Amino acid sequence: MAIEDAVCFADCIAQTGADFAAAFRRYEAARIVRTARVQLEGRALWAGYHAEGIARDVWLATFASRDAAATCECLSWLYDGFTLPNQAAAPASARGAS
Repeated sequence: MAIEDAVCFADCIAQTGADFAAAFRRYEAARIVRTARVQLEGRALWAGYHAEGIARDVWLATFASRDAAATCECLSWLYDGFTLPNQAAAPASARGAS
């Protein structure tokens, strides 16, 4: 997350011509949903990792029934990258998408 944050903030500074107040507002708007999702999903997993008794058994059984593809799909949003603020407004062809 720290590297993503740095890249995003540098992009925001470049877009605002070094107007740091505007860059911070743009950065916050760009990052709030993704960073909140990381925190919330981490909290949800924490409950399973630290569960005891039957709650732990159920949690482990739930994940044991998943195959590797399902696990990768579940986490793809985290590892497939993120959109910089200047890319959000650009057409897909300008971002290198097909």
